[in-house]
Amino acid sequence: FDRASEVAETIQDAFNKGNALKDTAVAYAEAGQLDRALEVAETIQDDASDKAYALGGIATAYARAGKRVGEKERQILHKIISGLDK
Repeated sequence: FDRASEVAETIQDAFNKGNALKDTAVAYAEAGQLDRALEVAETIQDDASDKAYALGGIATAYARAGKRVGEKERQILHKIISGLDK
């Protein structure tokens, strides 16, 4: 996953970069690496729908894992969500 995230960051086209980061964030979440999934989702800059999709996938993974959202996750989520309207 780390390599996928690195490659996604090098993509110049905003549409393709957003898609790659979104897919990587969801893959991390599905693999149980929820903190890393949030970190990757936070890097999605140009497409609010990609961010929203990634957050939906992460939320689903949290629910499936029975994991409660802690303060760290709340802060990251707040930062990501507050940037969705930009």
